[in-house]
Amino acid sequence: MLMAVDADFRQLSRIEGELSRGFGADYRVRGELSSEDALRTLRDADRRNERVAVVLVDETISDDARSRIFAMARSLHPNARRALLVAWGAWAQPESAQRILRSMARGDISYYVLKPWTRRDEFFRRTIAEFLLEWSRADPGDLREVVVVAEQHSGRAYAVSELLSRNGIPHMFSTRTSTAGQEAWKRVGGPQGKVLVWMRAIGGTCLVDPTDAEILDAWGIPTSLPETDRHFDLLVIGAGPAGLAAAVYGASEGIRTLVVEGSAIGGQAGASSLIRNYLGFSRGLSGAELAQRGYQQAWVFGARFLLTRRVQHLAPGGSRFLGTGG
Repeated sequence: MLMAVDADFRQLSRIEGELSRGFGADYRVRGELSSEDALRTLRDADRRNERVAVVLVDETISDDARSRIFAMARSLHPNARRALLVAWGAWAQPESAQRILRSMARGDISYYVLKPWTRRDEFFRRTIAEFLLEWSRADPGDLREVVVVAEQHSGRAYAVSELLSRNGIPHMFSTRTSTAGQEAWKRVGGPQGKVLVWMRAIGGTCLVDPTDAEILDAWGIPTSLPETDRHFDLLVIGAGPAGLAAAVYGASEGIRTLVVEGSAIGGQAGASSLIRNYLGFSRGLSGAELAQRGYQQAWVFGARFLLTRRVQHLAPGGSRFLGTGG
């Protein structure tokens, strides 16, 4: 469900219209004129086990009423994206900026949304679409691209999930007795191992008790190089933010670039749940998402990546340097 709260009937109708036209085929849209109606809608959705994806509340709603709506949304529908609705031109009002910052600091909202001012306001729809993408990634009810199947407290399954998370690979965990778990095990002919990694988005590939390298290779992230393809102009050691930036700049200039990373794309930053102070991402993004964007940007320019490997020694070899490791 997508819910918007605005005491201005005409403005609320415009918001409802944009939400319905853009997302009505997949989501129920509710517009409420008062905080009491909004609270009732959130409670009813919880009783029906209806998932709430986005909650938008106009900034002109009183502070107390607005806080109660966001508090209930956070309590009953913790994965819902909550945002303050502000009018175009609000950036000229210091009070609006302070209201947004206070709400974000308290954890009431994820960010703000500019109200649609015309029919087919694509800027408004894009913002909502980005919220929905974030919500779908956080909502445990959605089946992911990769499913890790194992016993409930499997240490290896936890390690696999950590590997996937650090490398920005969307995934979920399912027990062997769950519907998804049983379907995955049937694909490999029954229980033949302790951990199964089912890559639903890549042809349904199923890996039984795979190594880290086998998982990354199956997803398309190389962990080895052919003997005939080991000459590069630039060697970048480490795929943290600095390493990814070096790969983008090097490869974009036509320099044959190789990035070697022993653990995961993104390095230490990849483990951050939310980075808000990175230039160009005003709403913030996770470290894994930032790392994936850097990886994809470098890859498009032609940079090569080698994971689960470490460079242990560099030595001059004629006109070149020789890097060795394992």
